[in-house]
Amino acid sequence: METDARALEQVVVTQRRELGRNLDALQDEARALVDEAKALVDWRQQFRKHVGATLAVAATVGVVVGMATAPRRRHQRPLFAPAVAPEPALRRATSVVRAIDPQDRAGRAVGELRDGVVDALVGLASAKAVELLGRVLPGFNDQVARGRAYSGSR
Repeated sequence: METDARALEQVVVTQRRELGRNLDALQDEARALVDEAKALVDWRQQFRKHVGATLAVAATVGVVVGMATAPRRRHQRPLFAPAVAPEPALRRATSVVRAIDPQDRAGRAVGELRDGVVDALVGLASAKAVELLGRVLPGFNDQVARGRAYSGSR
């Protein structure tokens, strides 16, 4: 009976040691996860790792804020119409351009090209921002996918 008690006591001591080691390992893993989570949320580290994407996001935000706060013009002057009185040579050149293109198609084409470039840059910056946020925020990509599926189903 005494040997059974000692054997049982030995089993309990062994299991306590093993549980202690497992607890230490879990605590170490939890500390590592907390440190990793802090690094993911630290904007300074993210900026250092993803300078291009961060600048693209900042540029996109700047463009969007600028476009949202810019005063609307009812009438924009044509591309080739000067803001001040032109010199005679410039006046002649402007009249030649107007004679060749009286509806200012070239000016509109340049404006459309500019708008297309701006749209492409905003789209690229937005895609990079979504990619960066997807790496930083858990579940962000899933939420974006759900939002796209919802907007696509309408």
